[in-house]
Amino acid sequence: MGTICTPLEMIASDDKKRKIQSANVEGLFRIIQSIPSPKAEPFKRWLAKVGSINLNSFQVLNIVLTIIHRFRNKFGMTNTY
Repeated sequence: MGTICTPLEMIASDDKKRKIQSANVEGLFRIIQSIPSPKAEPFKRWLAKVGSINLNSFQVLNIVLTIIHRFRNKFGMTNTY
């Protein structure tokens, strides 16, 4: 996992600096995806569902912003505030 996780220096509870393995969001998704255990499947399905909901939310937001933009243009409003 050396390519997915990178060392990050953090201060431990004993006030000493320690290097821990860390990953960004993409790395975490790749790690979760790579777990072959059947016990991980419910979590993977939940994660896929949450991701799908978020993508749908962005699509709805994009539609709303498009409607607002068209409305403003129709009535001669500018996009500056």
